[in-house]
Amino acid sequence: MKLCYPGEERPLRHFPDLTQRLTAGVKTLVRRGVPYLEAARVSAPAVQAWLEPLYAASPRAGSLVAIVRTIEGVSSFSCRPRKHTAAKGHPKTGRRTAQTAEHHLTRARHNICVYSFYVYDAHWGRASIRLSSYLPFEVSLQLNGHDYLERQMLRQRRQITMAGNAVATVADWAALRELAGTDLEPAVRRFGAYWLARLPHGLTPAHLHRLGGYYWYLQTLEVSHNFVFRSADECRPLFETLLRHNQLLGSPDSIRYLFGLTRGPRRPTSSQVTLGTPMGCFKAFYGSNWLKCYDKQGLILRFEVVVNLMTDFVANKSLSNLPYLTRLGQNICRRLERTCLTAVSCPVSARAYKSLVEPGTDASGRRYPAIRPERATQQALLATIFSLTHCAAGFTNRELRGKHQEQHGVPLNSSQASYRLRTLRAHGLVEPVGGRRRYQLTRAGRPMVAFLVKLYRHLLAPVIQAAVEGIRHFRTAVAVDPIADALHHLLLTLGIARPRSVPA
Repeated sequence: MKLCYPGEERPLRHFPDLTQRLTAGVKTLVRRGVPYLEAARVSAPAVQAWLEPLYAASPRAGSLVAIVRTIEGVSSFSCRPRKHTAAKGHPKTGRRTAQTAEHHLTRARHNICVYSFYVYDAHWGRASIRLSSYLPFEVSLQLNGHDYLERQMLRQRRQITMAGNAVATVADWAALRELAGTDLEPAVRRFGAYWLARLPHGLTPAHLHRLGGYYWYLQTLEVSHNFVFRSADECRPLFETLLRHNQLLGSPDSIRYLFGLTRGPRRPTSSQVTLGTPMGCFKAFYGSNWLKCYDKQGLILRFEVVVNLMTDFVANKSLSNLPYLTRLGQNICRRLERTCLTAVSCPVSARAYKSLVEPGTDASGRRYPAIRPERATQQALLATIFSLTHCAAGFTNRELRGKHQEQHGVPLNSSQASYRLRTLRAHGLVEPVGGRRRYQLTRAGRPMVAFLVKLYRHLLAPVIQAAVEGIRHFRTAVAVDPIADALHHLLLTLGIARPRSVPA
């Protein structure tokens, strides 16, 4: 307030004038014919239904479409008259001060009027600006990057087709990626400066200039990777298959591996899979942030990351970090996409499978054993590795043993885990990360491990269970059925059953 009114001794007298200036500006717009609505929540379905016809009427670019007023809890200042007008004595000297402040200014969270201005911008299309009615007059911008990219490509006379807030086809993908990587941050700043100069505000332009303007920061960022299908009959079965296979193989519940970070967030991580209608979803939480895979409108398979706390990703909230966080979100979506598609489609050639189930010799002449996917202990290890490491962060010996104990209840000591990691490394399934004592699945190892886990759970386990039930069914007290003998020999070959004792 002293910066706004430098020549006055008691500038807090003007505190009510700031709010009255904003309210008067809103009333002036309403008198000019701008639609106005008072509601409890902006996200209420009734408010959205009220806005749809206004946007459907094709408003002019750069026009204010509507104003919605709500009462919300906002961090702001409150200016109240002091109860005691007389000055209190100094605690040490006992003297009274020469001047006494007439008002008391406090910073807290208050329920105040908040105005949401819905605009139709020439570059961003549909957007909203949320402005609180008390100091410091916080401003929130809600923008859609897909609409901005579409409009910019059309302004450059490049063909682009959108489908449900996703890019279906575009003539020049390189130009689109360049726009998304370099042009979004200055475009957001231009949008804020343009509309703050046109909309009513409690502070005058001279006040804003003295205060240094607004500090723009990121509150919520959504980055998505979309696959657009021709019909719901093609998209929905694939999405249901993704959910089923990720639930079967074990999606990463410690999602920091998928985010490519070696340290955990301040809050715990978790994951959940929701099946059924109207929309199933695979969702993994990383502190206050989450990553999800779902089908949008039945035609789009979307991998989306929502960033609510930027400090979890070694970045502050400044708008200047938008390019970095955008690239980070794109990489996270690609990792989730690669994980899900590897779980579904993991073809392995006969030669590659034969090299896994047979022993061999490495370059130094040391022999290494074969992998036995039919054994439960091998399956437990493979399933643990697949649920641990999908991306570059990898896992350590200790993390592998802890996850193995947690998932299967079977303890592994350090030497056992090291021996099995050497075996997997000799077969080319795992590799060290950056020369450290961390490992990750190789590019060829991801589909192989997924194939071995699915082979056991979909084929070997049901066949073995049916064989065991068949032995119990066909065995009689008089004689042994030949089918039972054949099944028993099969189980002996697989290394599951024990040899029968020979009577003396």
